[in-house]
Amino acid sequence: MLHALEKLFDADLKALLGDKASLVLGVALPAPTAAKPAVCVSATRLETGGAGDEAGGARGPAHQLRAQTLTALAGQPTTFKLPAGYSVADVQAPPGRLLNAADHYVQQGQTLQFLTPPPAPVLARLRGDAARGYTERQSASIELLVTVWAASGAVASALSGEVVGAVLARFSDTSVIDLVTPGEGPLALRLYRPLAWPARVESTLQRLGASDWPCVTVLLAVRGELELALGVGAPDPVSRIEHIEYQTQVQPGFSPG
Repeated sequence: MLHALEKLFDADLKALLGDKASLVLGVALPAPTAAKPAVCVSATRLETGGAGDEAGGARGPAHQLRAQTLTALAGQPTTFKLPAGYSVADVQAPPGRLLNAADHYVQQGQTLQFLTPPPAPVLARLRGDAARGYTERQSASIELLVTVWAASGAVASALSGEVVGAVLARFSDTSVIDLVTPGEGPLALRLYRPLAWPARVESTLQRLGASDWPCVTVLLAVRGELELALGVGAPDPVSRIEHIEYQTQVQPGFSPG
């Protein structure tokens, strides 16, 4: 679940670090060397609600959801075919950046038509039939740790600044993070409009094996709106009034004698 957040930074940090530092995503034991620092990015906690929030948000109806990467039709870079039985809930292009339907695309039957060729890949959240379950949104916070071990405190400090800068830059360009992708089960979980800032910075010595290593840890506080969508099978049947019939009887009148 939280690994999806960590993976968000994989390409950026690999491009930044190259061969000058090793990178680990998730909670793991570091393996720094005198010539090569170690960097770890791990999401350690997610909490919902905040001061003044109610225990639960307003619940909405549920639908069968799925995520699908769309491919443009041959020779038509603005036209994408949709699977039968689904409508478009939203579109990310590239993934992580939600597009405004009115400004970028329109659904025409089972075709998604863009005004201009979108950046690839195009990831669509598709809505199918109604389902048992619900959708609900609440404010949420996530603790994201950036930790750097190096042969000197100066190297660890400088490198932690570079890594945090790359992480914050990625957040600034991200409007949604799918923590649990729809279609892989009944649950879909996503974080809207994530914002992050350094909440705490610590510089310490940490014992690894037989040596003490300078270590810089940056706690990034991430806030956003968490949406939970749960769709389980077909909805329960409901009774509906199909029609109402009225009958009028006219009694013959009489005249007084």
